[in-house]
Amino acid sequence: MCIRDRENPLFLKSSKGNCLGLRISRSIVKYIGSSSITVESVKDAGSIFSFSIYLCHHQETSPPGVIVTSLFSINNEIENDFDLSKMIIKHETKPLFSNVSISNCLCKIVLIVDDNDYNLFTLERKCRRRGWEVIKAYNGKECIEKVLLHEKQGKKCQPGFCKGIRLILMDVDMPIMNGIEATIHLQKMMQTKEISPMNIVGCSAFETKQDIAEGLKAGMKDYITKPVLDAKLDEVLKLFN
Repeated sequence: MCIRDRENPLFLKSSKGNCLGLRISRSIVKYIGSSSITVESVKDAGSIFSFSIYLCHHQETSPPGVIVTSLFSINNEIENDFDLSKMIIKHETKPLFSNVSISNCLCKIVLIVDDNDYNLFTLERKCRRRGWEVIKAYNGKECIEKVLLHEKQGKKCQPGFCKGIRLILMDVDMPIMNGIEATIHLQKMMQTKEISPMNIVGCSAFETKQDIAEGLKAGMKDYITKPVLDAKLDEVLKLFN
């Protein structure tokens, strides 16, 4: 943690470090899905560092969406020894929406399909930072298997209402079964109601008009090219949320 009081020469004299603790904390909070850490500070009173994380709640007796907020309050007095008793840590759980309907699914699950480990890692990290739960597959065949497995065994926030996997980010050029073949197969399964409706978005380095047209013809709702820009990913995740 890094707290500096420029008006107090005593504190400035004993201050050490480059705010690494706060930077690391911010990175961890971002990785687990929160956008940032907010700070409220009052001179001679103290500082509050807080963050919020979206979770899917699976208890039938409670609404499916909850916000868990952690507050860390530190007394801003200057002392030779830091007193842990002056640190207050409390956790608050509250409904995401006060008028949430029990028939609304608030789960956000994306299936990322790519045969490249680096691409999978990068997209998974980006999606998790934005509050999405991630499932991964290395080719079209494994993608279909993961979809079927989740339909049968995946946790449902509300039986009969949960949308399960909302979005599939589908690479095109993959071994065993490519993204176009997998998309066509999944579309047929949706038509026969073998699986729930879900949105498939192409995510490939193939970026010619012909490549994009082929993906859309197969049943992809949208098509983004690699490397995936944050702004475009945000647009897609918001569209199919």
